[in-house]
Amino acid sequence: TVDGRHYYVMQYVDGIPVDDHALLNALSARARVALSIKIARAVSRAHQRGVIHRDLKPSNILVDVDGEPQVLDFGLAKALSTALEPSSTESVSLVGHVVGTLPYLSPEQATGFDAVDVRSDVYALGVILFELLTGAYPYDVHGEREDARSRIIREKPRSLKESVSTGAWTGLPAARELDDDLQAIVSLALAKDREDRYQS
Repeated sequence: TVDGRHYYVMQYVDGIPVDDHALLNALSARARVALSIKIARAVSRAHQRGVIHRDLKPSNILVDVDGEPQVLDFGLAKALSTALEPSSTESVSLVGHVVGTLPYLSPEQATGFDAVDVRSDVYALGVILFELLTGAYPYDVHGEREDARSRIIREKPRSLKESVSTGAWTGLPAARELDDDLQAIVSLALAKDREDRYQS
């Protein structure tokens, strides 16, 4: 605190968003998954400390000069205790308000009723992995915001293979690198019902 003003001192991360890093380095599917594992471990550590991020997306994950991903921007984070007890006075979210970045919202976040827990972050990690592997989102999120939100809540996500760009060089993994195991992992992370997702 200086002159009554509070501020944070944080480590400076010299890096670029994880999706840009993967594209610029034309990483294989295996290397993209390896990055995703490191990201999932970092998010899991936050969860173990009782914090839900609620705004995981590539621009909030920078890969530093050593090639290590750093999860940033906990500006929308919420204590797990207040997420489980939404009536808590510590809660800053308003019921009916959608919190987070549209393409990465879990169906429960997209409803605006803030019924979030660690499985909402698991969902966002699934969207990020999908995007890292295909360069696309699992849903069409273009057009009117309400239409995109409705698709997130109701539509089945596209498969990895049907989302892969073909033709000219894209810097993305080839369809042959996206096997059934990867599809199963992504599908489980993107389950509509959070009870059907990975629980951590």
